Amino acid sequence: MRNSSYDFDIYSNNTPEQKICQFQEIGKIHNEGLEYVYNYILSKNLTNKSKSQIVNFAKQGTLSYGNQIINGNKFNDFNQFTQSVFNSQNSYNFVSNYISNGIINDNQMSYIISAEGLVNQLGISNDIKAFNAQLYLLELDLINNLSDNEEGFLLSYTSVLKASVTYWNENGDDWMDNVPHAVKPSYWGQVGKADGKGAVAGAGYAVGYGIFAGPIGWGIFAGCTAGGAVSASIYQMF
Repeated sequence: MRNSSYDFDIYSNNTPEQKICQFQEIGKIHNEGLEYVYNYILSKNLTNKSKSQIVNFAKQGTLSYGNQIINGNKFNDFNQFTQSVFNSQNSYNFVSNYISNGIINDNQMSYIISAEGLVNQLGISNDIKAFNAQLYLLELDLINNLSDNEEGFLLSYTSVLKASVTYWNENGDDWMDNVPHAVKPSYWGQVGKADGKGAVAGAGYAVGYGIFAGPIGWGIFAGCTAGGAVSASIYQMF
């Protein structure tokens, strides 16, 4: 990571509701990425393909989508970052590293733990409407209690967490039915939690290059964040 400084305060004048709405774009890009990868895999000849071959198709699709989102900018090693998410044991390793390096502090981590608790409750209740409402209250709370820089990472995380839980609950069975070697988790929230951590990994990658600034920077930031989350999703599915 070249530069750990970052600046989310360009949105500091927005209301909490506006901030949450702004960051929802990352979740949208994430879900579009999952659907892109799904269709990319299905475009291949899957007959008698091994697990490693299917995973390779998924990697190719993820890289293709990510590079489209960052729109040919100079961050060519985005491929290397995405590959590192695949090769990691899981996206939680990135968050642990960010804590060790001081990129994520204890206050931020406490909100991540609280959000994961909501996902665990969802695994029992399966009430997505209640989950979204509770997560929204958590987002309002963190905005009121953290700095702009601290909340930027977390709103990226919650955006993807919310979008991922919705996506997998609505589309997970299609992956199970149509993608060979895909493995269904005990509940879809497990994938959502990994996605959220992947979003944090992507956000850390993006701000390491100081690219969160203005409309152009936002687009690249969103692409990197969503790319990390999609990579984490795909890892969890195989």
